[in-house]
Amino acid sequence: MDDEPVPGFDVMSFRDGAGLPRPFIGLRRSQDALIDGLRHLTPTGFRPVGSTSTVFHMKLDGRYDAAFKSKTHDRPNGPAAEVAAYRLSRCLGLNNVPPAVSRRIPETALRAAFENQPGHTWEEISQRMVREHGDLVPGVAIYWIPKMVDLDIDDPAGIARWTGWLTQGEMIQAGSRSLAAHISTMVVFDYLIGNFDRFSGGNARGDEAGTLVFLRDHDVAFAVRLGQRVHKRILSRMLRAERFSASFYQALSELTRACFLAELARDPAWRGGRLLSEARIDGVFERLETAKSHIESLIQLHGRDEVLAFP
Repeated sequence: MDDEPVPGFDVMSFRDGAGLPRPFIGLRRSQDALIDGLRHLTPTGFRPVGSTSTVFHMKLDGRYDAAFKSKTHDRPNGPAAEVAAYRLSRCLGLNNVPPAVSRRIPETALRAAFENQPGHTWEEISQRMVREHGDLVPGVAIYWIPKMVDLDIDDPAGIARWTGWLTQGEMIQAGSRSLAAHISTMVVFDYLIGNFDRFSGGNARGDEAGTLVFLRDHDVAFAVRLGQRVHKRILSRMLRAERFSASFYQALSELTRACFLAELARDPAWRGGRLLSEARIDGVFERLETAKSHIESLIQLHGRDEVLAFP
């Protein structure tokens, strides 16, 4: 079975020998194959989940499911931000950001397969969703991760714990190096995309072994302009990290606007207009320079081997 967990899968390897993104963590199926299914498989059920009723567990006529996040009047850029975060992750060679692709679902099909849940009525949901070209509901289909656990890294005690792991001169708790590496990458990635929502509860979950973080829920990212308070918040989280993956640092150093634009253009929504404005893309690369400067300053101060402490 091509979706069985891969024994001994190296979660900190960023690309395969051909330079293509590795399969999403724990799967054999390629990321492009997942994207194709997310875009084309027939939905058989929609169950509202989470704190917002416009996010659905979308059952697919295939071997995996998806989250479907619809475009809403109060968060019109949410689906585009989810796609853009995934596309940027491909440029960086990450394989722990679930594949995401723009998709439009006919409202009639969505309503016909809607599964009633307490507190979520179709009338409430229908009022919030945007329609395009008649009854089409635009949104994003995201690979549904079947098993996730709370890693306890987003409360004050958890933040203090991993801050210690990533501080120069401090010890990393036995068995925690892989998780520490993933958290280090996470806070940089969140800074690049302007994601301030990672530590709001439920957005910092990982595998059952506690060795990695799944980077998901990015629908508030890529703001045109980050307010001073929001920028300070995500910057301060990144600055807590003083140890990084050498492979990720190399990927940051090689990240180009051309790669990001090429990846964005692979999404079907690009043909109907850019997923991100030039201003939003500019923000990513402005923050990239800040992130690289932070790491390079640490290397000058502590030495390359101490700062690039993970593979």
